Amino acid sequence: MIFLHRINSRPGTRNKKGHIRKSTGEALDRWYQSRSFLRLNLAVRDAVAERPRITTIAGFRLPGRSESGGTDQPVGNSRSQVIGPMPRRQSVSPVVVQDIQPRVMRLASPFKAGLFFSLGRLMIWLYGISSFLLGTATDKILRRDSIDRRAVRLRECIAGIGGTFIKIGQQLSIRIDLIPYRYCVELTRLLDKADPFPSEDAIRIIESQTGRKISEMFAAFDPEPIGSASIACVYQAELHTGEKVAVKVRRPGVGETFMADLRVMGWIFQWLELTTIIRPGFTSNVLQELRDTLLEELDFYKEARFQELFRRRARTAGRSFFSAPRVYPQFSGEQVMVQEFVSGIWLSELIAGVEQNHQPTLDHMRKLNIDPKLVARRLLWASHWGLWENIFFHADPHPANIIIRQDSRLIFIDFGASGSLTESRRLAMHELFAREAEEDLEGIARVALTLLEPLPPMDTDKVIHAIEKVFWDAMIAQRSEHSEWWEKTSANLWLGFFRVTNQFKIPMGVDHVRMIRATLLYDTLAARLDNQIDLGEQYRSFMRDAGKKAKKRLQKKIRQRVERGPTPTDYVKFERLLKMGDRALYLAQRVMNLRTYNFGALLGKFVSAVILLVTVTFQTIAATGIIVLAVYLSRWIGQESEPSFNDTIRTVVNNPWYIAGLTIILLINVRRMLFRLSDDEVR
Repeated sequence: MIFLHRINSRPGTRNKKGHIRKSTGEALDRWYQSRSFLRLNLAVRDAVAERPRITTIAGFRLPGRSESGGTDQPVGNSRSQVIGPMPRRQSVSPVVVQDIQPRVMRLASPFKAGLFFSLGRLMIWLYGISSFLLGTATDKILRRDSIDRRAVRLRECIAGIGGTFIKIGQQLSIRIDLIPYRYCVELTRLLDKADPFPSEDAIRIIESQTGRKISEMFAAFDPEPIGSASIACVYQAELHTGEKVAVKVRRPGVGETFMADLRVMGWIFQWLELTTIIRPGFTSNVLQELRDTLLEELDFYKEARFQELFRRRARTAGRSFFSAPRVYPQFSGEQVMVQEFVSGIWLSELIAGVEQNHQPTLDHMRKLNIDPKLVARRLLWASHWGLWENIFFHADPHPANIIIRQDSRLIFIDFGASGSLTESRRLAMHELFAREAEEDLEGIARVALTLLEPLPPMDTDKVIHAIEKVFWDAMIAQRSEHSEWWEKTSANLWLGFFRVTNQFKIPMGVDHVRMIRATLLYDTLAARLDNQIDLGEQYRSFMRDAGKKAKKRLQKKIRQRVERGPTPTDYVKFERLLKMGDRALYLAQRVMNLRTYNFGALLGKFVSAVILLVTVTFQTIAATGIIVLAVYLSRWIGQESEPSFNDTIRTVVNNPWYIAGLTIILLINVRRMLFRLSDDEVR
C-alpha cells in the first residue's frame, strides 16, 4: 500500500476566475475513492514484489532484510556472524618512521655541575689567585720583580685555573689600551696555545658523534692538534675525496667546568648582594647573559649554521675580500665540526710583525701581497657589513679568529659568539654617528640613552649629562693631532659608556654588549695595523657604498612598478600604511589626553619600602618565635619542672648572638630600603 499525505490548503480561496476553490484535501479524498487510484496502487504493489530485494548498501548488510524477501533474525542473536575480519586498505608504500631527535631536546639541559665539583672549582680559583699574589710579593721581597715575570705568572695562573678565566684572559690579550703591552703579548698564548687534551679522547668523540670509524671518514688524520684553545682543539685531516679539512673537537668536560664556574660566580654575587656591597638584583642579568654566551660558544650546531650563512651571504655582498671556510655537515655534530682547511697568516702574527717590525714576517707579507693598511680598511668594512646589512655579526673577532690570505683576503672562523641588532637599534646607531659628525653632544647623549631602553627608574637628566661628558672627552681625543692611536679608537668612548651604566645601575642587553665589544675589537685591530686610519671616514665610506647599492635596488623596483604596475604585496603594504595612519591618530589623541603627573609612579618606591619593612618585621617575629620555642623545649626536656615561657623570651632577646644577628639583618634591609628610596623615577 502506498500512503499519500494530505496537504490541506485554506478553504474558501478563489481562483483566477473568481470561483470559490475547494480544499486540496477534499479533492484528494474523492481521488482515493476512484477506480483509477485503486488500479495504480495494485500495479505499484505488484512491481515492488517482483523487484530484487536490496539487502546491502556499500558492503553493509541492512538489518531485518533477506535476499528472499523475508525478514532476518534480529541483530545480536548471532554474535559469530557479526564479529569477524573485514577488508582493509593496503598501504601504497611502506611507512618508515625515522628515529629523529630534535636538537632542542638534546640540548635542553646539556651541562650540569654538582655541588662538590663546584666547590673544587672554588678552591682552584683561590689557589690560582693566591699563587699570583704570593709569587709577585716574593719577587718584590727578593728584588727580582719585573713586568715580564708578572706577565708570565699571570698567564700561567689563568691557564692553571682554566674555564672562564681563559676566556677573560683571551679578551684582555687584545686590550692594549687597558693593560701593559707585555701582558697582552703573553696573554695571546691563551688564544690557541692552551694545553691540549689527549688525541685518543678526540678520536673517541669524533667516532661517537658521527657513528663512523675514523678510517671511514678520513684518509689521513694528524693526532697532533694545530690549535688548542679553551673550548676545543683543532686537528688537520684529509677526506677520502682528497680535500684537506680542519676538525674541531670540543674539550671533554668543558661545559661542566663552565657551569661550575658560573655557580661559583653566583655564590659570590649572592654574598655581595646579601651584604649589600653591591645593589641587590644587579648581578642577575650579568650572570644569565654570561651563561647564555658560554653555552652558545659550546653549541657547534649553531656555530656551523652561522658560519655557513656568513660564507653564503658574503659571496653575495659584492665584495670578494672576506669569507668563511666551508662546513661539512655530514661529518659534524654537537661536539665536532669539520670545515675547510684554510692556510695563510694569522692576524695575530700580522699585528706582531707590524708592531715589532719583524723582518721575516714583513718579507712573507710582501710575498703574499698583503698590505696591513688595506687589511685594516677591509676589517672595518666587514665589521660595518655585519652590523648594518647582514642578519648577524661576528661578535668575537680576536686575532686568532681571522686568517689573512694572499692579496689581503680575510677569512673569519669561530662563529661561536655572534650577535644581531634590531632595526630600531640600527637606526639609533646611524643617528648616533650622524650626530657625532655634527658634534652635537646633547643629541649624541639622548640617542645613546635610547640604546639602553627599557630604562629603570632614574633621573634621565643626570644620565644624559654623564654621557655628554664621556662623549666630549672621546671627541676631543679623536680630533687632536697629538693623541695616541688608541685614543682615536672607540675604546675610551664605549668604556666610559660602560662606566655610566654601572654608575646608574642600568642593565644592558646581551646583543648590545656584543655590539660594543665587537666594535671595540674591530677598531682596535684596525688601529694597530694602521695608526693613522680615520675610523669615522671608514664608516662614511661604507655608507656611501651602501647608498649606491640602495639606489640601484630602488631604481630597479621603480622600473618594475612602472612597467608592470603595483604587485599584490604593494597593496598589502598600502593597507598596512592606512592602518598605521589610523593608529597614529589614536595614539596622538591618547597622548593629548594624558595627565601631566603620574602620582602612582611617584608613590611606588615608598610603597615598596613599606612592603619590605612589613615583610622583614614578620620574618623577624617568626624567626624569634621559632628560636624561643626551641629554647623552651630544650629547657623543658632538661628540667623536671616546667620552665617559665616569659623567662625564655627574655633570655633569647637578651642573648648577644641574637642581638648581633638581628642587627646585621636590620642593617642589610635598611640598606635595601635606602637603595629603593634613592631611585629616581623616570621623567
